[in-house]
Amino acid sequence: MVATGSAAEAAKRGTTRATPKSLEYEKLSITLPRELALALREYVRAGGAPSVSAFLASLVREQFEHDVLDQILEEDFRENPITEEERAWARRVLSRRQP
Repeated sequence: MVATGSAAEAAKRGTTRATPKSLEYEKLSITLPRELALALREYVRAGGAPSVSAFLASLVREQFEHDVLDQILEEDFRENPITEEERAWARRVLSRRQP
């Protein structure tokens, strides 16, 4: 059996049992440019992601992780600046990775 509807709808029906999904997720409404919305739906239809929500959640999670790592690195470099030798090594390594 698949549970449908929100916790608010369940409350209106007089049922007080909330589904686990309603406790773990919050529904949001976003606005995207039409061409992005259409491309996103097509991406999901083609199997690129399980759902629009799953795709967007993945992007948000990745951005948060990226931001946290940036903050950690920024704080570390402020407290422990890299030497010119380390900077030269990083340039050599990173230049090899570029096409």
